[in-house]
Amino acid sequence: MGLTRDKNRELDERWIAEILSWIEETGEVFVYLRYLFNSPNTKFALVASEDALRRLVQISPEGAELTACKGECLPIRGVVGEELLARVHDGLPARKDCVCVFTQGSSPEHPVLEGNSWCSVSEMAAELREHEGEQVAIGEFAAGERKTISAVIGGLDGPR
Repeated sequence: MGLTRDKNRELDERWIAEILSWIEETGEVFVYLRYLFNSPNTKFALVASEDALRRLVQISPEGAELTACKGECLPIRGVVGEELLARVHDGLPARKDCVCVFTQGSSPEHPVLEGNSWCSVSEMAAELREHEGEQVAIGEFAAGERKTISAVIGGLDGPR
């Protein structure tokens, strides 16, 4: 599959204005970034200001797809340890896709964060034990169940 330009998917000021209205309403927006040819893998951002949003757009390469999710997406936050893992097991459905974003070092200048998604809470919890002591934000990866909007830097579309 080749690359195409789609003006209807291009990230523009309308997209930014919509996300800014969500930030004003909810305080933070969860964004996941998918790149052409899956290179690099999916990255994440927790955006709480116009400066952070514009910086995220500025540093994203052409063809990056940014999908913003409205609402409280990653409500379980804290340092990985037994207490947090217990909250994960109590707070998330066992067989739902879930996501963990490593939040340490996040700043408006460097808004892109590492993270991962899993098909079940037990898979995620097992892997998170290797990250004890790290700051995280965790929740359901329920993009189809909440309001989302996507746009592509430069309108460049292709395989992700």
